[in-house]
Amino acid sequence: MRNKQTSIYMRLTRLLLMAACISAVFFALLDLVEGHVISLYLRNSDYIGQKRQEQLESLQDYITDHKLYSENIYELRGWLKTQPAVALQIFMDGELIYDSYFQEADGSWEVGSDENFRSEHLSTVELGDGEAAVFLRGFYVYHFYTYAFIVEIILSSGVFVLIVLAGIQKTIRYIRRLQSEIEILEGGDLDYSITVSGRDELASLAAGLDAMRVSLKEQMEEDAKLTAAYRKLVTEVSHDLRTPLTSLMIYTEILRQGDMEDKEQLENYIDKIHRKAHQIKILSDHIFEYSLVSGREEIELEEAEDMGLIFYDSLSEMAAYLEQQGYGVTRRLQWNGCRIRINQEYISRILDNITSNILKYARQDAPVQIGTVKAEEEEAAGIYFENRIEKDVDDRESTKIGIQSVEKMMQKMGGYCQVEKEEELFKITLWFPAVREE
Repeated sequence: MRNKQTSIYMRLTRLLLMAACISAVFFALLDLVEGHVISLYLRNSDYIGQKRQEQLESLQDYITDHKLYSENIYELRGWLKTQPAVALQIFMDGELIYDSYFQEADGSWEVGSDENFRSEHLSTVELGDGEAAVFLRGFYVYHFYTYAFIVEIILSSGVFVLIVLAGIQKTIRYIRRLQSEIEILEGGDLDYSITVSGRDELASLAAGLDAMRVSLKEQMEEDAKLTAAYRKLVTEVSHDLRTPLTSLMIYTEILRQGDMEDKEQLENYIDKIHRKAHQIKILSDHIFEYSLVSGREEIELEEAEDMGLIFYDSLSEMAAYLEQQGYGVTRRLQWNGCRIRINQEYISRILDNITSNILKYARQDAPVQIGTVKAEEEEAAGIYFENRIEKDVDDRESTKIGIQSVEKMMQKMGGYCQVEKEEELFKITLWFPAVREE
């Protein structure tokens, strides 16, 4: 059984967290290694000194080109904008005349007032009005750390992706296997079983596909049996029609000759003709129902009308007929003004079919219930017929053609038939789509 611990979501979450932790540890180790390599390089080379000397030369060139004096020393801001990550202090006659942090100086600082400004840290530049001491500091190796950080991000991301891909490889292989097995089913081989592996959502999907395969196979086998039963029914009905038709023709020929003088014998022949005609009607009804089940022709629906007006007379006649046959009928009809569209011929055939089934299978000691029902969203309305089934009743309609005829006719009218059977209880509901007022 699938649970939260075995779901794809939880497994993927755990995989991502594990990959993130491993990538973070790899990033930290790589940062230490690269930091050590950069520090070792800087200690063993004069890179910083060379860069500082290049900046001092650039500063002197800027002062010379722009003819800077102590009075206009603040024009150095133009040079500082071209020099990222640089701090500059300029002293003249022992007083601070320029500080890049504050862009102005009040002369309160003097050379040697701070241990950072020792003479070995100072350089000199030539201003227009004399020589000045320069304290220049720059972060010359920032690009090393920037490039190192980019490399660390790329490699750590690669480690993260590789771990995730390795973790989901099994799932991907299973998905591909399901894909190939589905293609086998699409080819028509319904005997091929879908592989169910694991207890996650994919396993549930595979189990559902396999159940659908089994259901589809059973349905196709059932359809094949049903088709064979329909063909057998038509064959038998066509064959059985010959016997009553032959008898009917004999009796009518006798009546045509008019040789009978006995009135009782005449009535006997008329009664026989009536029974044979009724038998032919029943057989023809079966043929008609079969044509409805297998046919695909479209039908025309009548204009939308109130459901009560459509069914009131028909259901009243049906209830009265059942009561004449010894059945109790309970009516629970509330029409609520719902409007539907129907085909009157189909409705008559459906009600006749339901009545016939009630007479065949319903118990007379339990009332037959006829009522209305409405969908919660008020987009459909229905009529239900409920009765108790006789125990040990013969299956006189083994092909179930009657119910299937009702289902087919309801589908053609845009509705559907809902059949419920629980032990001795049988209930059939006819659902019609409601027509909204314009």
